[in-house]
Amino acid sequence: ITFTTDQKWKIEIPGDSWLRADITAGDPGENITVTLYVKSANDDYPVRKKEVLIETTSGKYTYARVKAKQTGINDQELPYIYVANAGDMKRALEAIPGYANIEALYVKGNIGPADFATLNSMRRLNELSLQDVAIEGNEIPDNAFKGNETLKTFYFPKNITRIGEYAFRGCKNLAGDLYIPYTVEEVDDYAFEECSGLKGNLAFAGTGYPIGVSKLKRIGVAAFNKCKFNGTLTFGVLSELQEIDNYAFHSCKGFIGGLDIPDNVTRRGPYALYSACGFTHISVGKKVSCIGVLGFKVEGRCNMLYSHT
Repeated sequence: ITFTTDQKWKIEIPGDSWLRADITAGDPGENITVTLYVKSANDDYPVRKKEVLIETTSGKYTYARVKAKQTGINDQELPYIYVANAGDMKRALEAIPGYANIEALYVKGNIGPADFATLNSMRRLNELSLQDVAIEGNEIPDNAFKGNETLKTFYFPKNITRIGEYAFRGCKNLAGDLYIPYTVEEVDDYAFEECSGLKGNLAFAGTGYPIGVSKLKRIGVAAFNKCKFNGTLTFGVLSELQEIDNYAFHSCKGFIGGLDIPDNVTRRGPYALYSACGFTHISVGKKVSCIGVLGFKVEGRCNMLYSHT
């Protein structure tokens, strides 16, 4: 990667990545070159992808995004299908010999709730890209991948506004960081409950979008209950979040660093952050009247500072 900047900068590669950079930070300069390399051969996937973020660390915040891709098994791309009309996923898949045994899939076209049921029935599927599909209702439907135990990597569709109830509940092998697209307005009840493989950061403004911007307004009941995040929780400085519902982050004990509750948050359910005690400090916005509003449980082993702005 070669770039020019008049500010100090750093390289961010989210999660426990297979990808590395030879230089991760530096001073202003022209034609700065950073080389990406891999830790090990790609023996597990037909193709794997990662986003690399170049961020400024001085002056006005700016960023640039670079997509890295490495082919692997048989040097193949992800098996690709085009679904012309919502509801035709199964018909399109049947054109691929042995489709039930596909482990990775890239979908384009138009899909609906019945197509998600078809995808969830593919019990060997561990990598799925829906980045280039149009979905009826612009949402991941209720129960879309509920109980799926093979899915490890999922690429969200663009422009979705809702992630439905139980959409990924119990997807225990869904792994790494989780970046919710900035267009999502609601993560509904139990959407990611018991996704114990999610170990990393949780951010509500994905790296592929304007940093800090999020249209999210509601996080539903137990939406992330019992997830195992061990990174940061970020709502974004330009978040539109208004409601964090009951038990939304219950027992998410691994979060680190500080947590800034957006100023717009005025509604909550009790125990929204119950036992989510890894934070070093929590800052609550002006419209939240008291600490109890967000249902913190501060246990003896939690060294947490609280500020109310």
